[in-house]
Amino acid sequence: MRIAMVLASALALTAASVAQPSFTHEKRIDLTPHFTGNPIGDLVSDVAFDGTNAYVIGARSASGLGPVGVVKVNNVLGSHSLQDLLTLDQDGVRDAKIVYHEGNIYIATGMGNATGNPATTGVRKYDTSGNQDVLFSTDGQIMPAELDTSARLDGLGIDPGVGGGPMLAIMCRGRGIVFRADLASGAYVTANRIVAPTNPNTWRDVAFDRFGQIYARMDNDVFYGRRTSATTLSGNTFVKIIDLPDSTLRFNMNTEYFETTQGDRLVINSRELDTNNDDVVKKALIYAHNGTAWALEQELTGAEPLPDNSVPEAFRTGILSFTSADVGGQNYLFIAHHSPRLFLQADINGDGIVDDTDLAMVLEAFGNAGIGLPEDVNDDGVVDDTDLAIVLESFGMIEPPSKWLDIYRENIDE
Repeated sequence: MRIAMVLASALALTAASVAQPSFTHEKRIDLTPHFTGNPIGDLVSDVAFDGTNAYVIGARSASGLGPVGVVKVNNVLGSHSLQDLLTLDQDGVRDAKIVYHEGNIYIATGMGNATGNPATTGVRKYDTSGNQDVLFSTDGQIMPAELDTSARLDGLGIDPGVGGGPMLAIMCRGRGIVFRADLASGAYVTANRIVAPTNPNTWRDVAFDRFGQIYARMDNDVFYGRRTSATTLSGNTFVKIIDLPDSTLRFNMNTEYFETTQGDRLVINSRELDTNNDDVVKKALIYAHNGTAWALEQELTGAEPLPDNSVPEAFRTGILSFTSADVGGQNYLFIAHHSPRLFLQADINGDGIVDDTDLAMVLEAFGNAGIGLPEDVNDDGVVDDTDLAIVLESFGMIEPPSKWLDIYRENIDE
């Protein structure tokens, strides 16, 4: 998702006659403490930026209802600090999205959940202190059924508008429609929607350029919609501009349109899986228009050196979320990501460290028998000396950081 803090002058989409932009890996922020044993979730799902602070929304790997929330990274480009901003119970194994606009953040949770229950999904509005607008869409949330009886939510963005003001854009898989709601009130009327029934069962994400043109993620591909008015597309359809290998894992597919001094770019992730269900491409893919088509220009791996010349670990997953901004004439790209958790068998309470708490839990449950006891570390049906020995042998082990926010700064030639 994108916010432009300073409206740049119009940049050509042609990259054939200019050099490609270069990026400095400015910073990597460890978010792990706020996603471990905390009511934010255990997966990093999306990121937004307000010009000073970043907002990272979590999701959960476990099924069923549970807490998800937002971490606020105060002064993200400077001496930052982390703050648990808000939390709510929602469906666990679904995406969550977040966007920022003029003093408010908008979050969509339980993406893909088709129950139609506010306890599992919905789009909500908060201020940057984490206070919910309980009158947004009358009752505090936009539900799929309010969007012309849609079944589920799948994409969220800020539409800058064409011939009108900005609106909140929501994609619903299976509809072939970009629904547009009022940013202040959350009100939606059918007349504001954009209907383009192109591959409606594959819609996953939506992004806009500064002119309001649409870039839609449809499964692992990217499509372009050229708007002829606020609510119409040329030919009433989208056109495929980036073709990636098909994926059986059709979520966490993200797209960001962003500006550089060398022209405008698209950055996307790829969710192509190998035979072990691992991501084939663990990179941020940057595409530029070469005068004829969008072509791959650069790949960011996460292992680009930091200013102190240290080399961080490369991205360990294809689940990457993006936002970008122009801050005082300097372009930044933010990438939120997580790595698969390296499970510590003896970390019974799941807080990322084997310590006195885990030891006390085993001692308190010593002698208990049953299926699925958390203190039964070796899962043999009884909490006994073997479980105690495993905890003692692992005592002091710490789960390595696995949730991050990376910041890239475009280098500007003087």
